Amino acid sequence: MTEPHINYGVHQSGGVSHVGNQAVGPGASINASPVTWALLDDALDKHAEQLPPEAQSATLAVREARTTGAGSEVLKHRLDQLALLAAPVPAVVEAVNAVRQAFGG
Repeated sequence: MTEPHINYGVHQSGGVSHVGNQAVGPGASINASPVTWALLDDALDKHAEQLPPEAQSATLAVREARTTGAGSEVLKHRLDQLALLAAPVPAVVEAVNAVRQAFGG
């Protein structure tokens, strides 16, 4: 006997919707593109000396979460922290925001 197909589709009625990357269903996940991550890595490397020490620690936390395969909620939290701490360096904040868009904000 075959497994029944379960549709985990998204349903919307009326209004306007602006949606970034989206994952639906059990075990679904989203991630930023390698190009977007590269932009963030470049901005962090280029402006590392301008970042306060706390932002440098947050940078390490983002990179660790990314390389260890942490879930999207952990990455979102780490990116949020980095954005706050990197506020004095607009180029880094812009790159963080580009990655955050992949996670829905």
